Amino acid sequence: MLLFFNLLGGIALVLYGVRTLRKGLDRLLGERLGALLEHASCTPPRALLTGLGISFLAPSSTSLSNLAVRAVQARHVTPRQMLLVMLGADIGLTATVQLLSLKIEHFAPIFILFGVAFYQYAKSVRLRGFGQIALSFGFLFLGVGFIGQAAAGVNPGGDFARVLQIVSNHPAILAAAAALIAVGLQSSTATVGLIVGLSGAAGGSGDGFALPLAAAVAAVAGANVGVALTTLMMGWAQVESRRLALGILLSKIVVAALFLLALPLVLPALTATSMQMPRQVANAHTGFNVLKLLLVLPFVPLLIRAVENLVPAGTQANDDPARPRYLENQLIDGNTLALSQSLREILRVAEIVRGMCDDVWRALKSDDEQLVKEISDRDNQVDQLDAHIKRFLARLDAHSLDPDQAGERLRQLTYLSELETIGDLVDKNLCELVRKKIRRRIAFSPQAWAVLDDLDRRVSENMLIADAAFHTRDADLAAKLLRHKEYIDREVRQLRDTHFYQLNSSSVADAHDSSAVHLDLLTNLRRINSHVSHVAFGLTQANATRLTGESEN
Repeated sequence: MLLFFNLLGGIALVLYGVRTLRKGLDRLLGERLGALLEHASCTPPRALLTGLGISFLAPSSTSLSNLAVRAVQARHVTPRQMLLVMLGADIGLTATVQLLSLKIEHFAPIFILFGVAFYQYAKSVRLRGFGQIALSFGFLFLGVGFIGQAAAGVNPGGDFARVLQIVSNHPAILAAAAALIAVGLQSSTATVGLIVGLSGAAGGSGDGFALPLAAAVAAVAGANVGVALTTLMMGWAQVESRRLALGILLSKIVVAALFLLALPLVLPALTATSMQMPRQVANAHTGFNVLKLLLVLPFVPLLIRAVENLVPAGTQANDDPARPRYLENQLIDGNTLALSQSLREILRVAEIVRGMCDDVWRALKSDDEQLVKEISDRDNQVDQLDAHIKRFLARLDAHSLDPDQAGERLRQLTYLSELETIGDLVDKNLCELVRKKIRRRIAFSPQAWAVLDDLDRRVSENMLIADAAFHTRDADLAAKLLRHKEYIDREVRQLRDTHFYQLNSSSVADAHDSSAVHLDLLTNLRRINSHVSHVAFGLTQANATRLTGESEN
């Protein structure tokens, strides 16, 4: 039983190492990974090199799958381009498994030491991310070592070993089981790391149980298919990302089938590459992805046409909220009509942002953490629509725009940026304040709620005025919005002063605990109102210029 728990503990360490690796990469590189994917070259060689380079920066199959799906859904790249990128990335991803096969778990404490030093004591976000990455490799090496030690203690003549030996005679079943494990672990690296640990258990002494090479190769093929299934689940919501994931899945299924059929030829070739089983398993993983590149690359256009036939454009069941409704796929003739389309789409973004503001206040009052998660999802929709609209407006030929059209484009881009900033404030600031209030069980007094509710109502009213002013270009509404902005700025300053006075005179501990959240709510509502009011400046300046011109005439 202890050996069984050691095996599960090793798997847990590998899985946690992969998760820590993802978080460290997010902290170290932020959105730059997504930008690298989005700017992948249209030419196959450069797309392959882009994928290879990104895989070294982000050696996590799930992270890359997520980035690929997001880039295709946002239409930064086509499924064909991203398929080429992922062909290169899959080869680079095998580098981590090659490291795991080197039996360097004895050096894991060194990685953990440096990881803790950077993550615990560094103040820079990037240095902390580097520390998380070092920790992740330490966890990975330790996990594989534990798996090997646990398997080495298994009696070769026991029931567990006999079951695995029987399953080893059925490569297809073993491959299917490995695919399911990869889906469950959400990582091909973690799954292949498990296989490496089991295959290298006996070491050089021949004691203990070791997974046969034929079984290990079948499991490696299945693990690669499993991560493609994960990509399909991630990209199922949209047609383009579903096509990408289906293309990846079909290519891996074909190569896996060839691997299983050609086992009598594959095994001697792997044995010739190294005398150590873990190295042979890692080489099988690398060889699988190199073979996939060689077989799929010449037929990428045919594969894309096949998945387009399998997933027609009309098969998307639900209207994706992150997909533009009013923008034409191809830029239409006539700048005025194009600007009217982008105007309607921006007003749709404004409606989503207003809904986020209303719902985050409901979540704050009801302590609804599930609603907070839904609000964060809507911010992703705002980000994707923001990217769509900006690309649409950027495609307008600047030389064909008259001064009024150029000014209108700038006005739309400015307001769109303000809306995107408000969405980020709601997601990253207000949603976090709701979570903080829930975690610490903070309660506001009726008087505090009354103050906050009144301020939120005024900000919501200003958002409606701003949308109307943006839509109608009404200078009177813009002037009203600026008056409201000055009023709210003064009111927030007074509310903060009053709150500090009440806090200093209060001896109730709960009042002090809720103070930080209360003040942060005031600050963020004021910031949202400030961004909302920026639409008025352009309108009042334009109106002043028009009046000056009329008086001169």
